[in-house]
Formats: sequence, C-alpha cells, structure tokens
Amino acid sequence: MSRCRLHVLAPYHDDLRAAGLTDTTALRAFADQGTVVSEASSLVLRHHTLANYGTYAKLYFYGPLDPHYFVRPSRAWREFRSYEHLGRMGLRCPDVICVAEQRQFGCVRWALIVTREIPAAENLLDFFGHTATDTMRRAAVIRRLAEAAARMHNRGFFHRTLRFRNTLIPQADSDAWELYFIDCPAGHAWSVSPVHDSLFDLVCLYKDFHALCRPEEWSLFLDQYSATRDRDLRACMAGIPDRCRRRFGERPAPE
Repeated sequence: MSRCRLHVLAPYHDDLRAAGLTDTTALRAFADQGTVVSEASSLVLRHHTLANYGTYAKLYFYGPLDPHYFVRPSRAWREFRSYEHLGRMGLRCPDVICVAEQRQFGCVRWALIVTREIPAAENLLDFFGHTATDTMRRAAVIRRLAEAAARMHNRGFFHRTLRFRNTLIPQADSDAWELYFIDCPAGHAWSVSPVHDSLFDLVCLYKDFHALCRPEEWSLFLDQYSATRDRDLRACMAGIPDRCRRRFGERPAPE
C-alpha cells in the first residue's frame, strides 16, 4: 500500500500551479531534472529555475521498506520542521517552497524538500578559506555565528550538522547582513541531554575552526557563545578538542 503526502507553502501555490507541479508525481519528476549540485548514495541535490528565481530540490532515497523510518518523519520533513524552529527564533534559513514524500506500508521510499535559492551567498568554508582577509570582518562573522549558536541552544534547538558548509553569508558588503543556516535534516527541538547535544554542535564547528581559523578566533567564538550559556556547559567546553579527535579521528589544535 502506497501513500503520498505533499505540503506546499502558501506563497508558492501559484508558482507551482503555473509550472504544473500540483502533485507528488509531477514534483518527483521535477526533482529528477535540473543541474546536479551534489550527490550521494542516499540523496541528490539539484538546482532549478521556477518562475523567475532559483530553487534547490533535495531528494532523499530510502531502501525498500526501511524499518528505521517506519512511521517516523522523513529527513525532508525533519528539515522542514527545523527551518520552522529556526524561523521562530529569528534566525534566517531558506524559504521552503514545498515538502513531499511517498511511503509504502508506513516506510518512506523517497522524500523531497524544495527551497528557494539564497542569491549571492557563499558558505563559511569559502568565506574563511578564501574570501575574508579583513580581521574585523572575520571577527564580526564569528561573533554573529556564536550568538546564533547560543540562541539555538538556549531555545532547546540542536542543529546536529552545524558546519561552515551549512552556514551562508551574503557576498555583498552591507551592514545589514545576516547568516543563513541550511541543511539540517537531523535537527531537533528536544533533548534528554542538552549539554551533550550542545557540545555535539560545538565539536562540529571546532573542526572547521581548527582547519580555517586562528586559535584566537576560536577563543573569540567561545567567549561570545558562553556569555549566555550555563555554568555546567562552560565547564565542559575545555574538552572540545579531545571530543573532536574522538569524533573525527583528527589531531586537534594545541590549546
């Protein structure tokens, strides 16, 4: 028994209707077209043009009758919910156009999330690795990133893939810039161990800081982040380099 589910966000009903994307069959075909941006064994991300703007369609694949996702939300639906949580916190993320999935006997077969492209933006891997040479500009971005991470964790939300590649910044010079957080299908807004989940996100960030930033920039991040965090977490933060080594198998930077 097969069942399809589709949710279209109100601002995009007319655009999808004009493109003939009114059901899961049409959207599934749409997801198979476009320019491949990235591809893995269980997902493919493609860029498309819809109406007069760019979009990204992320299609997740599942094995036949995968019991891990029996009744449980698909990764596409979890990513949609994560963006809802981020939006309620006042943090920027992609506009979701629609989310869809097909299940067979309660198990997900495929799931799709379509988001609007964030124009003229680059991820923080490129920003810190190639673009940003001005010390003050780098420090401003680090402070903004720390404030956003602290806000997530203070509100009980954990990204779980909080990496430089999943954080975007507009390329244009402007005083009104904001960070955008993307690609969070593992995000969740509850935790039996908030300290552990907070540290998980920080370890992911530390890996990128270690590769692309100076030690004093990591210290700046920690100072800004810890300003609004509780004492128990601050006591654990000194062990982040060791946690990074255990998780990623890499030698951490000297403390």
